[in-house]
Amino acid sequence: MILATHAIVGAAVAHLFPHHPVIGFLLACASHFVLDAIPHWDYHLRSLESKKEFGRGRPDMAWGRDFFIDLSKIALDGVSGVGVAFLLFRPQSWHDVLITLVGIAGGVLPDVLQFLYWKLGGKPLAWAQWVHDTFHFKKSIESPIIGASLQIVFVGILFEVVRVIL
Repeated sequence: MILATHAIVGAAVAHLFPHHPVIGFLLACASHFVLDAIPHWDYHLRSLESKKEFGRGRPDMAWGRDFFIDLSKIALDGVSGVGVAFLLFRPQSWHDVLITLVGIAGGVLPDVLQFLYWKLGGKPLAWAQWVHDTFHFKKSIESPIIGASLQIVFVGILFEVVRVIL
């Protein structure tokens, strides 16, 4: 799933527990793994080197022009998710803003940890990456139009369910 989807779903999950931000954060983080277990589309990262090419046995996003193009794509994706989450949930107080941000942070945390693992390695990050890989669906949807459309539909349905509950 793209970051925007994880951010919006994470915010939705956290809004189900507005008086328990820690539970909201943990469940938003768990939602990431549930989403990744569903067949989905991810955009291609041009700077990502395969495991075979990388001597330490883990992928990496190689520094260079492609890295900064990928970083820009990821940033646009993340900012879009934050923006849509705030548009959908329209926080009315600082507490609502906090809950929205807690959910967004929980929803995207596994991908942030994955990026840190690619760049830094280390045992705690290797464990987090193992969990991420274990839940992640092994074959992606190839078509960006179908894949992105399915994510939009999924987010729309989930938003309506959460809206009805709240």
